[in-house]
Amino acid sequence: MNIHALLPFISSSVFLTAGLVIYILNRENIRKPFLRFCYFTFHWQFSWFLLFSTGNESNAMLITHIGYSGIIFIPAAF
Repeated sequence: MNIHALLPFISSSVFLTAGLVIYILNRENIRKPFLRFCYFTFHWQFSWFLLFSTGNESNAMLITHIGYSGIIFIPAAF
């Protein structure tokens, strides 16, 4: 594992955990949009983790295309 991949992994894990905790504990109407926001942020950050972990250029381009497919949905999640 590359040292630069550690921070996106931690960040993506925190976002996914926060989304799940709020979804489980909160009974308000905000929990579903917040979970969607956290999932798409996790998707984007986790793709950075995979991108920094790979050594193959063609795999890196594929991961980049898949990862940035999630970032366009972050504003739409709310």
